[in-house]
Parts: sequence; structure tokens; C-alpha cells
Amino acid sequence: RVLGLDAVGLERDDAVGNGQIGHVMAGVRFRGAELLAVFDLQNETRASGAPYVVLDDPAFVAHHYNHRGVALYLQRDYARALAVFDEALALAPDSASLLNNRATTLLAQGEPSLAAAEAMRAVELRPAVPLYRYQLGRALMQGAALEDAAACFSEALRLAPRYGLARRELGWSLLLRGDIEGAERELVRAVRDEPTVPEVSLYLGLFYLARGDVRRAREVTQRAVVRAPDDAGLLALAELAGTSSSAGAVDPAVRAELVARVESLRRNIAAVRKGR
Repeated sequence: RVLGLDAVGLERDDAVGNGQIGHVMAGVRFRGAELLAVFDLQNETRASGAPYVVLDDPAFVAHHYNHRGVALYLQRDYARALAVFDEALALAPDSASLLNNRATTLLAQGEPSLAAAEAMRAVELRPAVPLYRYQLGRALMQGAALEDAAACFSEALRLAPRYGLARRELGWSLLLRGDIEGAERELVRAVRDEPTVPEVSLYLGLFYLARGDVRRAREVTQRAVVRAPDDAGLLALAELAGTSSSAGAVDPAVRAELVARVESLRRNIAAVRKGR
């Protein structure tokens, strides 16, 4: 710093994704000016030139706690993850990314109302970040506030038009509200926008299975498995759709979960058709 070089903690300012923010970023700049280099400390790589927010020192330290919390979340140790996120938030109470991660964990615990409160605060702090709108929408949808959830996903897509996960959730919210045609339109576009994201193709395949269109379910699954041959959800979907695959064994728990979701969707679709 005496020479004018400064190392600072960073956070992406255009985050998208499926919930958690776990990467610890750092940058080097000269005399407080433009960043000279950015590093992803989690993956030990140079990072891209995306827009970043500079963190103060307490917030940067908080992100190290956050990294631990994300690891616990991925191990499904949600109670300990929440405790670690609380430690991080004590250092950086206005960190939208930490609030977002806490909301993700509360959702995993089946607490949509608490999750929505955390996600709403994250949106208030950083309204231009698509991920936080997406996260709020997920919490609202889990709490059955489908119209408000759809508005959140639409706003995330306004900020990031090719945000496939947000479009997938928009399609799902339309399906749960009885708009089958609208759901198909959004789910198809989500796959077109992000064909390499397994979770996006999975939802479209489930939709076609529930609607009884096995041929299209197979087509979606075959394309998706080529791109992600080890994805547990896609392997289970391939078996349900009658698509042979030698990529790996199907997890019985994942298969059972997908069967339950397809049956629930079938009842939902049948109720919509009956009401027409």
C-alpha cells in the first residue's frame, strides 16, 4: 500500500445462479483506481472481468466465514450453516450475499416466511442483482405466493434476460397457477438459454412426463444427459422416460423424489384441464 498498490476483497455485482454465493474474490488495484487483476481465491484462478463491488475489511473477513457456511449447507448440515452465516453477518450485517445465503438455507429447512424476509432485505440492499430477485421468488413460491413469485422471477429476467434458472422458476410458477401453455413456453426457452445447466432441462423433462408426452421427455433427457452424464437427477429422469443410459447407476432416493413430483404435477394438470 505504501507503493500505491492495494489488495481488496471483491464480490460480483451481477450474480446469477441457483442460490448460494460461496466464492471468495480478491483484486489488486493501483492508487484506488481501476482493478488490475481479479482472483478467485476458492478455485485459485484468475477471474473474469465481470462487474465487482469492493468489500471493506470486515466484510471480506465475513466471506471466509461464509465459505464455511456454504460448505456446511452442501453437506445438508443446515443448523450449523445458519450459525456460521450468523457469525458472518455479525461482521457484515448489510451484506446482501450473506443474507441471500441465509435465505437459501432457511428454504432448505422448510421456512419460506423466514427465508422471504432475509431475501427481501438482500433485494433492498442490492436491487440490481438478479440472484437476489430469484431467491426472493423461490421463497415466495414455496410459501404459495405464486403471483408475487412470478413477478420476482420476471424482474430477475429483466436484469438478466438469459438467466435460465429464473425462467425455469417462472415457468414452474405459471404451471402451479394453471397456465400450462405459458409454463411450456418459459421452460422451453429456459433450456434454449442455458442448455448446459442440468436443473433447467430436468424441469422441462418432468413437465413433459407429467403431461403424458413421453416422446418429448425422452428427447429433452437424451440431449441433457449428453451434456451432464453424471447428473443424478437427469439419470433418474432418463430411466423414468424410458431412455437407456450407461452413464451411471440411478439413485433410488432421487428417482423416488422425481416420481412424487411427476405425480403431483399430473394431478395439478388434470385439475386445470377439468376446470376448463
